Amino acid sequence: MALGSSGEAVLAEIGWSVLLVALAGAVYAVSAYRVLDIRRTFRQVAATGILTATTALFFFAALVIAQRLEIDSDSLYLVLGLLAVGVSLAYLPFRTLVESMISRVVGLTPASVSQLLRKFTEDITGVVELDALVDVTMQTLAQILRVRRGGLLLVAEENERGIRLEPVRHGMGEIPDIQAQIVYDRPVYDQLVKTRLPMLQYDLDFGHAYADALPDERRFFQQMRMSAYAPIMVHGQLIGVLCSGAKASDDPFTEHDLELLMTLANQTGVALRNARLVADLRRREAEQADLNRAISATKEQLERLDSVKTDFITIASHELRTPLAQIRGYTDIMEAMNEQEMLEQDQIASMTGNLRKAADRLENLIGAMLDVSQLDVNAMDLRFTETTPESIMRSAIEPLQDAIKQRKLMLSARGLRDLPIIKADTQRLVQAFRNVVLNAIKYTPDGGRIDISGTRQGNEVVISIRDSGIGIDPENQELIFEKFFRAHDPSLHSTGVTKFMGAGPGLGLTIARGVISAHGGRIWVESEACNPETFPGSTFYIALPLVPPEGTQRIAPFEPMISLGTTAPQEVERQAFDMPTLPKPPAALRR
Repeated sequence: MALGSSGEAVLAEIGWSVLLVALAGAVYAVSAYRVLDIRRTFRQVAATGILTATTALFFFAALVIAQRLEIDSDSLYLVLGLLAVGVSLAYLPFRTLVESMISRVVGLTPASVSQLLRKFTEDITGVVELDALVDVTMQTLAQILRVRRGGLLLVAEENERGIRLEPVRHGMGEIPDIQAQIVYDRPVYDQLVKTRLPMLQYDLDFGHAYADALPDERRFFQQMRMSAYAPIMVHGQLIGVLCSGAKASDDPFTEHDLELLMTLANQTGVALRNARLVADLRRREAEQADLNRAISATKEQLERLDSVKTDFITIASHELRTPLAQIRGYTDIMEAMNEQEMLEQDQIASMTGNLRKAADRLENLIGAMLDVSQLDVNAMDLRFTETTPESIMRSAIEPLQDAIKQRKLMLSARGLRDLPIIKADTQRLVQAFRNVVLNAIKYTPDGGRIDISGTRQGNEVVISIRDSGIGIDPENQELIFEKFFRAHDPSLHSTGVTKFMGAGPGLGLTIARGVISAHGGRIWVESEACNPETFPGSTFYIALPLVPPEGTQRIAPFEPMISLGTTAPQEVERQAFDMPTLPKPPAALRR
């Protein structure tokens, strides 16, 4: 208004003109929801002005030249015609030069854009890798539109609600790891799929046409931090979206820019489909290879387990027949001697003692099988009380002291006193720890060493039992926890529970793992290899939570029918594996 009231006529006209232009810009911004691009308008006005001025100057120079020529009236029109032709021929390259100089300042020329698009088509023809396609596309996008960011969205899934988009993490600039569901018959879906037209982030944020866009869709595109999106269609189906970030000059996207973006998206379509087909094929090949490896591993494991069953029959028959033979032998002798009235009190006491040992051995074997069956149906009786890992380990080791001395093994324990109180079923955990220690004793040579240590790690206590034994092959480190598995030839089976390389039915570690898992814990083994000559040793780790998780503190609705694991291993050693010397029957029975 200051200019309008200055009193100067020229300034007043300029002031009213400026106000009129500002008012027109405001009306345009309110009606079109777009701010007037002053910089672009100024560049266009400046380019038009420069071109007009240079053209006027060129023709003015031609008129001056024509005026200074002294031409006869007879040849006037001929000379002017020739001059006009010459001026026209000179003007065409002059105008091209001026437009080229202006385009270098304002933007790319149509010829350079066509050249870049043609090169882009040639470059993506043989591309079958998705990352390579993204690289070529982003490079061309940056050259044509001069943008700072770019990316590619893929249609990952199409379901009853809509299509799920996820970005290719490889792009121009940082691409977030997010996903979005584009719902059918919503503004975003209609714009990209139905009308097959590009979408501006500005329109999505402020346009009336996107008022019904879902918040999740808005949030997804805002997190992408792009400015324009062009659908990539193949045979009428959306397979992706080409994303363009803001320009380096921060200029808004024009209709011509969006047309170029759509051209790139259309040319990308077939190459993107081929790249995705190749990627899917390779993924399926990899999955098939993994499946084949898994099948081969399962086949090998089944073969091993089948061999384990055969070995178990051999071992179990020996384990069962030995005490049965004792019982049958002693009962036959007692019956025969009783018929001859030759039984003496001390003989009865000796034979009944041996019968009890054989029965204890059978009880232990059946008890172990019962424990495994309870683990199989998740019905093991657990009674949780507060206890310490030190007292559990002491109870587990105590019955093994005689065997350790006989084998001249060095056993040490450290760090157990510092461990916190845990909640556990003491009897079952003693059984599990004893089975693991007993395994270390069996596979450590005479004079070897067993080290037990404990540490607290967060809400767990970790017990390690390391031996200097023969070790365990990596491929057997999971199988040793399976029922009846033996890593060694069952024909070399030794019936001594604590003898070197001795063995039972192959249930000890299975029961240990089941008990520890029932407490919410874990057990695993680490060993370099199995070598009976170098003795690389093994380390068993037992991790137990301080408080068992929900669902583990349960009590089975029945009581065990027999006492489990009540016989000390050294007693089993003495009673089980070498047939005791039987008292000689009378001569009448030996005939």
